[in-house]
Amino acid sequence: MVCYLTCGVGLAMIIATLTVMFFGNSFGIMKQYEDSLTPELKDTYKKIVRERAMIFIQATFIGLFFGFLYIRMSKEPDVCAFLLIVMLIQYMYYTMIPKTDYMITHLTTDGQRQAWLDVYKYMRLLYHAGFAVTIVGFLIFFQGSCEKI
Repeated sequence: MVCYLTCGVGLAMIIATLTVMFFGNSFGIMKQYEDSLTPELKDTYKKIVRERAMIFIQATFIGLFFGFLYIRMSKEPDVCAFLLIVMLIQYMYYTMIPKTDYMITHLTTDGQRQAWLDVYKYMRLLYHAGFAVTIVGFLIFFQGSCEKI
């Protein structure tokens, strides 16, 4: 059986990214972290956030470039493959590109480090929960979209 796994994984990556974007500041965890920072550390944090946002935008455009290249070169372009190419390249680029600074190296107290660890764990959980829920939902609702070979 061939199920449209590329659609499920691509959609899951989009939903996971959107989950972090829309719920990342929920539940006050970011406020607790930011409240633990000194004014100087808040400035450093803002610079790091700006850099990460720019890397994310670059990653998105590079993913789109390769996605459209796939569409242009493919005899039978598939929107699901396009989606997976864009999201996979975006994820890999963002994850693998070297960052110039890391917030953890500037934190000076155990409370700040614990607050940062809480944020990290929360964001990781959001991403993977969004991914998992989407995959499970896709498998349940699109079970009929499988074709026998």
